[in-house]
Amino acid sequence: MKLKPPTMRKGKHPTWCGPTALSILTGRTINYCAKLIAKRRNRRGWYYGKGTSKQIKGVNNHDMKLALQAMGFDMIQHHEGFGKTLRAYMAARGGPTWKGLMLINVTNHYVVACKDRVSDNQQHDAHYTEHRCSRKKIERMWLITRRR
Repeated sequence: MKLKPPTMRKGKHPTWCGPTALSILTGRTINYCAKLIAKRRNRRGWYYGKGTSKQIKGVNNHDMKLALQAMGFDMIQHHEGFGKTLRAYMAARGGPTWKGLMLINVTNHYVVACKDRVSDNQQHDAHYTEHRCSRKKIERMWLITRRR
């Protein structure tokens, strides 16, 4: 399994970590992912009035789970990396022998990991020792699987 690059419309660049992480996990565009998150929020009573920004700047874990479920993915929580740094956890995990996609929340920032590679909205497909979040502590992590 390989990390997909985040995709946007031509000439645009990835911005916020939540929609970018969804794009990396699912292969859909960042714009599609942001619209899906906004739609799910509106079903829960969030309102975007006339003239307000619809840009998704923050995504909580529940919104991420709802968006992944809507696209046919499951989010299974793991507790083993809690409190460790991203670098320490991935080194202990075995690096290249690790199979599957992981969505990791490091200090309120989403990163996607696969084998020994990490991606987010700033760096795509970087080795975990070289990633800018390698020294941040893991708050939550999930294994992402495709529903059959």
